[in-house]
Amino acid sequence: MGSQDIIKYRPARADDVQFIIRTWIDSYKGAHGAGILSIPELAVPCACGRPIRYDFGAVMEVTLATILQRPGVTTWTAHNPRERAPHDLYGYLVSETDPNVPTWVPNGTDELGKPVYKLEIATSDQPLVHFVFVKNAYRMLGIARALFVAAGIDPAAPYLYTCKTSNVSKLERAGVMPRARWFPLSARFPKDKREKST
Repeated sequence: MGSQDIIKYRPARADDVQFIIRTWIDSYKGAHGAGILSIPELAVPCACGRPIRYDFGAVMEVTLATILQRPGVTTWTAHNPRERAPHDLYGYLVSETDPNVPTWVPNGTDELGKPVYKLEIATSDQPLVHFVFVKNAYRMLGIARALFVAAGIDPAAPYLYTCKTSNVSKLERAGVMPRARWFPLSARFPKDKREKST
């Protein structure tokens, strides 16, 4: 019996969230697409008299917890039912249906004649993949592909994704995700009812 025979796929449970957030932060903090947040912890003075912890981990922890609670977000896990939590989790995929598609559109000119733009946010029919994680020891076993299937996403079809890492860049160069489009703006705006875009 191979390792694929014992791996099962299920929606994430509440007791999986800490593992998901911690590994997402640890995997993403060195990514070239992760933004300009400081990695070392900084103590920012506060009017309340206590310093506020401000670093990549602190900011991302709140951000990721918010993303995991967005409407339409699902998280699928690959796990080994024979092992105890959190060691039973081999990987996960966080995806979203009807994601935001923010676009800056022309909105006239200002008093100097320069173009002015406004932000319009629609939703897309394409699925959005926020993050895929597989533990190093279990990579190259087809777990990530199986997580796509569990989430109902065809990795050969068009989809959006928000988190770009060096592994994602390697997959792009290898032609593994030819129709995927990096679109981090999708995660930056709150989700509500909007018109669909194509």
